[in-house]
This record gives sequence, structure tokens and C-alpha cells, in this order.
Amino acid sequence: MPRGTIRAAALIETILAAAFEMDEILYELREHARGAQRRVAGITSSAQSSRSATGRG
Repeated sequence: MPRGTIRAAALIETILAAAFEMDEILYELREHARGAQRRVAGITSSAQSSRSATGRG
């Protein structure tokens, strides 16, 4: 990226939002993003939160 270029990062903390909307988010950030990264810690905490909310955890 050339100097002065705006770089953007998007953190998605829910599993379903990431699955359905990552392509749209990357499209909107296409001039500023180089790719996507999946962080296991975020997915793990999201799964734990959803299990707790449904009474399964």
C-alpha cells in the first residue's frame, strides 16, 4: 500500500454475521482491505456466548 493510504479493519464477533456478511464487508472495504482473517479466539468466545444465551452452557 502506498504511504498515506487508509487501511481498514473490521472485527466481527459473531459466527453467523461473519458467515453471511463478510463478502459484503470486504466489498465495501475493497479499496482499503487486502484480505480477511479468521481469529479462533473470537469464534470460540462467540460460540460460548451463544450457548450461554440459550441456556446450553
